[in-house]
Amino acid sequence: MPRRNVSDESRLVEIIKRLPFKKKDIKQWVDTIENSGLNEELAKALRAAVATLPRREDDQGRSHARDAIEIGKIIQRWRLAQNIPGFNRRNR
Repeated sequence: MPRRNVSDESRLVEIIKRLPFKKKDIKQWVDTIENSGLNEELAKALRAAVATLPRREDDQGRSHARDAIEIGKIIQRWRLAQNIPGFNRRNR
């Protein structure tokens, strides 16, 4: 799989490290992203973990909800990028 969304993946890692997840989960997710990139299993795990976060602000006044929305956007862009290469072949 070509690594097209490197900037999105680095942004995702940055957000994951910033949010109050368990250290073990953070390490596992970051290792997966760095070694093989984002995948559907990881996307589902991230969305489930983000849904359990409390609605509050961190030390810098940034809302966890805002980071959750950003994670959702990154996952949507990744899914779109995964489906675009085969789109033209299906319409022929």
